[in-house]
Amino acid sequence: MYLRILSVLIIVLGLWGFLGMGVSTIPEPPKKPPYMMMASPWADSLMQSMSLDQKIGQLFMVAANGRDTDEAYYLMIDSLIENYGLGGLIYFQAEPHQHNLLVNRFQSKSNIPMMNGIDGEWGLSMRIDSLKTFPWNMTLGAIQNEELLYEMGTALAQECKTMGIHFNFAPVVDVNSNPLNPIINARSYGEDPLNVSRKALALMHGMQESGVLACAKHFPGHGDTDSDSHKTLPVVDHTKARIDTVDMIPFKRLIDAGVASVMVAHLNIPSLDSTENRASTLSPYVVDTMLRQQLNFSGLTFTDALNMKGVSSFYESGALEVAALQAGNDVLLFPEDIPAAFTAIKKAIQDSLLTEDRINRSCHKILKAKEWLGLTSDVQLDTLNVLNRAQNDDFEFLIRRLEEGALTLLKNTDEEIPITEIKNQKIAVLAIGNSDSEAFVNQLKRYANLHTFDTGMDEASDFDRLIISIHKSNASPWKSYKITDAEKEIIRDFSKKTSVSLVVFANPYSLLNTDYLNDVKSVLMAYQNSKTMQSLAAQSIFGAIPIDGKLPVSLTDEFVSGFGLDTESLNRLKYTEPEEVGLNRDTLYLIDSIVNYAIEIKATPGCQVLVAKEGKVVYHKSFGYHTYDSLNAVNEFDVYDIASITKISSTLPLLMQKVDAGTFNVDKRIRKYLSIEDTCSKAKLSSRKILAHHARLWPWIPFYRETLTEKGDLNPEIYSDRQIGDFQIKVAHDIYMNETYLDTIFDRVIHSKMRKDKGYKYSDLGYYILKEIIENQEDASLKDMVQDRIYEDLGANFTSYHPLEKFDINTIVPTENDTYFRNQLLRGYVHDPGAAMQNGIGGHAGLFSNANDLAKLMQMYLNGGDYAGKRYIEEKTIEEFTSCQYRRKDNRRGIGFDKPVIDDTDGPTCDQASPSSFGHSGFTGTIVWADPEHELIYVFLSNRIHPSAENFLLVKENIRTQIQDVIYKAIE
Repeated sequence: MYLRILSVLIIVLGLWGFLGMGVSTIPEPPKKPPYMMMASPWADSLMQSMSLDQKIGQLFMVAANGRDTDEAYYLMIDSLIENYGLGGLIYFQAEPHQHNLLVNRFQSKSNIPMMNGIDGEWGLSMRIDSLKTFPWNMTLGAIQNEELLYEMGTALAQECKTMGIHFNFAPVVDVNSNPLNPIINARSYGEDPLNVSRKALALMHGMQESGVLACAKHFPGHGDTDSDSHKTLPVVDHTKARIDTVDMIPFKRLIDAGVASVMVAHLNIPSLDSTENRASTLSPYVVDTMLRQQLNFSGLTFTDALNMKGVSSFYESGALEVAALQAGNDVLLFPEDIPAAFTAIKKAIQDSLLTEDRINRSCHKILKAKEWLGLTSDVQLDTLNVLNRAQNDDFEFLIRRLEEGALTLLKNTDEEIPITEIKNQKIAVLAIGNSDSEAFVNQLKRYANLHTFDTGMDEASDFDRLIISIHKSNASPWKSYKITDAEKEIIRDFSKKTSVSLVVFANPYSLLNTDYLNDVKSVLMAYQNSKTMQSLAAQSIFGAIPIDGKLPVSLTDEFVSGFGLDTESLNRLKYTEPEEVGLNRDTLYLIDSIVNYAIEIKATPGCQVLVAKEGKVVYHKSFGYHTYDSLNAVNEFDVYDIASITKISSTLPLLMQKVDAGTFNVDKRIRKYLSIEDTCSKAKLSSRKILAHHARLWPWIPFYRETLTEKGDLNPEIYSDRQIGDFQIKVAHDIYMNETYLDTIFDRVIHSKMRKDKGYKYSDLGYYILKEIIENQEDASLKDMVQDRIYEDLGANFTSYHPLEKFDINTIVPTENDTYFRNQLLRGYVHDPGAAMQNGIGGHAGLFSNANDLAKLMQMYLNGGDYAGKRYIEEKTIEEFTSCQYRRKDNRRGIGFDKPVIDDTDGPTCDQASPSSFGHSGFTGTIVWADPEHELIYVFLSNRIHPSAENFLLVKENIRTQIQDVIYKAIE
């Protein structure tokens, strides 16, 4: 008794909230359908001149299919329109251009413009191919922000209006209280009538306020059936009281809000009509008494399709349509035999089973709706660029927001989600099920070093965390979503051996039996297996986005309707659409044409380009190939030799950390940190001047030239083709340098001549010195330190010196075909000769990385030294290093970082880059740039030096700068 009282209180309180603040941002609608609120001179006048036959014809809405049909079929539809004056058509499968051609063709056959309908519950893609698919209603039911559904309604209206659709037979307002419902199920917003009402109302308002009429279906509620009315007549055994307090609530709410139409279901409900085998569609009590009189609905009433077995099995054509009109329906949807129905209706009038006044009432409403829709004269649709006009770029962003809002966390033992620590964590992913999982796995790889689990080779106990994802078909809500016994056993077994996070890309009812989840640490419900949802789920696991969805249906005593755990964002990079950060998509995507031009003129074989704003990656593309033979296409996980970007990716972050620790001061003379004689020309230099390229250092020393014979061969006293004895420094494939030569290199740097001219001059030599200082102080290699202190925590798993030790050679983009030193194609070996002679570990060059990893590093800088809740560098230190040091002396540089151009001099950026922006470029054809003023990151990686470093087209054509210019122009 207590639970029953509590349930009533919850519903009452929910209704109060719903009627009060729940939809306060949506305008108050009229109490009647919009077309019933306006004067209708066209409809009134037409009624005076129409014959009875014409009026009857207006009551029919016939199916029109554009797929698997032929001209004979189209001629048959033409004939029905011309001979019977059909009031409308309901459209089924077609492609967009073909659909509009058909609409124009059929409209041209009708004397009175027809009113067209469609089933577009999750968008017109439900019937018309090539259009974007919106989430199913069960997914939408988990969202807490109804404004998103209002936006979806306006988007559906745009589709409809472009394609000549006037009635969208949506929303489905059935309260799905039966998990085994074979026909509604995921088409419902869930089991809570108030939640269903809120979602349906928002969608309805969005459509109708945009000029497309909505339809609440399937009256009086198809949510608790165990059979499909397309195939049989389902029986609903609920009492009228139960129907009134559950199933009817959404219909009441939408009718009070002015919904344009209601579709009546084919259900046998003995508590409402005890007539044997009578469907609710044909019941005067259901249609007239309940819908018309008790709910005061004055709009159009549609039958569900009359070819469905729920009615057609019990009635002959003709008798069925007469019974539907006698019950009180206005529009006869999808009758099987128009001639028979037409004849039967006329005879029923003659026999006084129907009255002409009854026909007039329905016909007049139909005409009023047409007048409201602007169908007072023939309107031909534009058949050009139908797809582009039906949808815009905002649709993709809207779908992403809808799916993001739906993610629901059901279990989170020990707060496993979001994953905070990724350093020294062995994480694996195992995708199971019968559908695609690539987008999910790839998104996870963008955050952490991820192993793809092999059930035949791997042991779950070898991993700290195993992410198991279940993927079921996303083709339609009717596809099987059941988790197999074998899949359950995998989950049960592995969760006993390690920490398992389960992600379910399937209908929530797939979790009705959850005993196998007892040892699972976390369960994330993702509802559908779309590529976008896969990406979003992976992002939520790593804390790039928060989770706040709530279950729309009850699954167990623990997982009940309305339940869901919330998480907060860790502020890792989010991957989203340009619209989220106010970038114009069309402008931003001009980058494609610039890059394609660069590849076409052979400025580079390929590249990666990334743009992030406000911590969100909004453009991330790979172009072209590794080489000009077009054999190996570039993908986002390939790594490039980033050349001098190494300076700000390795040496600088370590130096800044040392500044924070008080073990290094950029204004101290370097002799404080090195054992060099006071008379050395480098002894009195400060690191500030060195890093700002203001220390009069010589620009570059070609160390390798001194190691070649007169014939240009490698000196055998310095090099060997085997790694033996002192020959331990690997310069390239089968080239090992005598390690004693490292001292020679450093000695040459320390005693190199100084420039006579003061002022700015770019030089690599300072980074040889700083590398020596850092490694001597820390007693560790640059390679190990930067991995341990920066990359592993950042999740920069594709950034490394010595990439061949970590990555497959086919994922490493080659640089130059070196014909002057190493005499080989350089792939996995640093291009810079000086860095190569330092065993591939230079302070100025040697790193390999991809665009995604570098974006994480730059985002950490933009965040003032913090990323995903971990502080790497103090904010004041970042500010000092990224500030221009000697601007008054015409030097744009920061401490190690490059800065925008001064006045009109040449530099690495476009004119729009703010003075506070910073970054660095690389000789191999790379650049990274961050702009704090616009919270902007730009990464461009290429191998423009393949096959020859003499190729300067990328520079001459200003490709990198052109792209950056486009990015700034995209800011709206």
